[in-house]
Amino acid sequence: MIRYCYLLLFLAACGTPASTDEDDVRRQAEGIIAADNRADLDGVMRYYAENAILIPPGAPDIQGHVAIRAHYQKIFESSVPRLTITIDEISVSGTQAVCRGGTGGEVLIKGDSTVKIVNDKFLMVLEKTDDWRITHLIWNR
Repeated sequence: MIRYCYLLLFLAACGTPASTDEDDVRRQAEGIIAADNRADLDGVMRYYAENAILIPPGAPDIQGHVAIRAHYQKIFESSVPRLTITIDEISVSGTQAVCRGGTGGEVLIKGDSTVKIVNDKFLMVLEKTDDWRITHLIWNR
């Protein structure tokens, strides 16, 4: 009985393995796509650092929370994203991380019910303060 109690105490002390920074970065990348698919504006904004920069293909940079929020608000008002994410690489060095991958799926345009196919590549730069936040998001088609 005593050995059994020691075993239970040992297992309780071990708990579940701590998540790694790579796991946390992966959750951030997957989480922002899930928030996109829900058209959750506040949820999306929680993934970005205050001074974040979006670098879209063929368009001017979008910098800072106010501009990024306005950008997403337009997207959610005019379309319904149905996106998936593939993560090809995550690299973490101290409080900086880079996540590279692709987004796929489709976007339904509300005005005329057309569907845009999405097949993009992305590079996401994140910084860890209290949690991982996106500082730069670059993508192309």
